[in-house]
Amino acid sequence: MVFPASEEAPETNRHLELRTALYLILKRELAQGATLGSNQFVYWDPTTSRKRLAPDAFVRLGVPHRTLGLWWTVVEDPSIGPMLRLSRDREGRDLLPTPDEAEAKAREARTREAEARTREAEAQAREAEAQAREANKTLEAEVAALRVQLAEAKGKRRPRRRSPG
Repeated sequence: MVFPASEEAPETNRHLELRTALYLILKRELAQGATLGSNQFVYWDPTTSRKRLAPDAFVRLGVPHRTLGLWWTVVEDPSIGPMLRLSRDREGRDLLPTPDEAEAKAREARTREAEARTREAEAQAREAEAQAREANKTLEAEVAALRVQLAEAKGKRRPRRRSPG
C-alpha cells in the first residue's frame, strides 16, 4: 500500500508562517526528547486514504528528533502523542477533521435531523388535534340540532289515550 508524501490542500501564507513558527518552537523546546513533525500525513484507517489526519504539528515523546520522510500509522496509536492543528478555514471549520471529529459532526447532524423530524411530527400532531377538536364541535352541534328536532317531533305527536281496563 502506498500513500502520498504530501497533501494537496491549499495553504495560506499566514497558515504557513504560523505552522512553521509552531514547528520551530516545538523543535527548539522538545527535540532532545521527542520526534517532531509538521504537515505530514498520519493515516488512521488502512482501508481508505480518505480518513486521514495531517496535523500542523505532532510530537512523539521519548524518541530523539530525527528527519522523517513518509511517516504514517494505520491504527490509532497513543505513542504518536498530542497533535495540534492550525488548519481551519476563515469560518473556523476544520479543513481536515480527525475521524473522531468527523464522526462527532455526523452524529450531531443526525441528532439535528432527528430533532427536526420530531418537531415536524409534533406540529402535525397539533394540527391533527386542532382538526379533531373542530370536527368534534361540528358533531356536537349536529347532535344538538338532532335533539331539538327530536323534541319537536315528540311535541307534535298526539298523546296516547289509555284504554280503561
